[in-house]
Amino acid sequence: MEIIFWNINNKRDPISLINNSDFNSKTKIVAISEFWEQEQYIINSSKYALFKYDLASKRTGLYSSDYIGMKFLKSETYYSKYNFIYNAEAVILYIVHLRSPRNSEDDSYSLNQNIIKQIADEINANYHKYSIIMGDFNLPHYDKLFTDHFHLNTTDYFYDKARSTKTYEKNSRLKFYSPINSFNGDLSKGPPGTFYYGKRSRAQNWYILDNILISYPLSKFIDKDSCEIMTKFSDENLVTKLQLPNRLYSDHLPVKIKLK
Repeated sequence: MEIIFWNINNKRDPISLINNSDFNSKTKIVAISEFWEQEQYIINSSKYALFKYDLASKRTGLYSSDYIGMKFLKSETYYSKYNFIYNAEAVILYIVHLRSPRNSEDDSYSLNQNIIKQIADEINANYHKYSIIMGDFNLPHYDKLFTDHFHLNTTDYFYDKARSTKTYEKNSRLKFYSPINSFNGDLSKGPPGTFYYGKRSRAQNWYILDNILISYPLSKFIDKDSCEIMTKFSDENLVTKLQLPNRLYSDHLPVKIKLK
């Protein structure tokens, strides 16, 4: 099963690429964000896959193969929630598009912190051991909210024999794993991040803002060799000659994992 997230933020071209993707013969999920101006086009052009979306704000949505039983559960302003069947087990899927820090970094961070904790608390309260949280976090992957015990509790490494939970101060929380985190830097087999933002006061320009976090019990099914920051979609190049995101499609690059 392929699971892809892409912040498309363009009026048309990315949707055309997604619709040319093969959903019939492959088990696939393509989650998207920033499609608020494209709803009718999506509805008219979605012939080969099921499309569901966040009814509250149209910030997040997904295409999926019909036969995995994707169900839309709820939507909030900054995320939507679904479930689907994988290996006869129910998987809970959250798609987030958290608030950008551009207007007010402090306000955005406070809001995003609260949203992340809501999602993590909900997963842990119900012990959804097969869970995925994916999307545009508008936070770099090294932010403390990813590693903090009471938030996303995430590692960038996975050991099959490691415990699926971590206990701190008598509070047991499910751990998450992100293979995408390993792609930040020039040892990546593709681009060294999902988003390029040049700022004169910073040497670092590449960031991983788009991510896929998989709960530890589900992580054992990941095909690590197939995880990637994508530079092509339906054979179209998503990067320029300078290997930067091609803004014809988006200023973000998609991320992909594959479950065996």
